[in-house]
Amino acid sequence: MAGRAASVSSPAAPDATLTGHLDACELGYAPLRALIFDSIYDSYKGVIAFIRVIDGSVAEGVPMRLAATGARGDTLEVGHFVPKFRHAESLSAGEIGYLVTGFKEIDGCRVGDTVTV
Repeated sequence: MAGRAASVSSPAAPDATLTGHLDACELGYAPLRALIFDSIYDSYKGVIAFIRVIDGSVAEGVPMRLAATGARGDTLEVGHFVPKFRHAESLSAGEIGYLVTGFKEIDGCRVGDTVTV
């Protein structure tokens, strides 16, 4: 063993797709994923979904889709609860707030559904 150098193995490089996803998430570029935990109907605005943003961000005018129902529309308004609705420019990952969908039927916006783009 005197003439042999000890072999040192370097740790395996992380998977490129995994690091790419983490970098995108950290920079706020991950696609929108938001959980609907409740919704109400407003006669002027339509269905208002109460959401928790898991990944990405959502802002007014951005097209959105509900994963389970397949309903599509534009985001008409977003904001926070403080304790009333307070309009905001956008909601980002980790924030809880509301999203005005403009849907005329509350059946299209189910609790537990995921909002995506």
